[in-house]
Amino acid sequence: MLIVEVRCSEEKTPKNLGLADRIWSLLQQHFTNRVVLNLKEIQLLDGNLPQELRRLDKLIHDADGVIRICGLSESNHDIYQQMLGESQLPVYRNPVDAVFCSWRPSQPR
Repeated sequence: MLIVEVRCSEEKTPKNLGLADRIWSLLQQHFTNRVVLNLKEIQLLDGNLPQELRRLDKLIHDADGVIRICGLSESNHDIYQQMLGESQLPVYRNPVDAVFCSWRPSQPR
């Protein structure tokens, strides 16, 4: 499983590829179809990011792969739910929870 930390960037990519295409290319380079997208560095979930997530989900789903999202802030999680509706992917707290597909509340000491 590949873990990708998504960051906002104003730089243009050499091939002018969108996020979905860039991550799909990474998956092919690493011979995998399983990815965790860590969105903790995204300040505001807007623009074409939700559409790119949907597109990437379709690419990965068509290849019998798995995509998991983690690291959304509370406000971005609300935006995510509103923008993607029923097509949303499950959201995990961090990459470890996403990899193991689990969520454990903090253990009392």
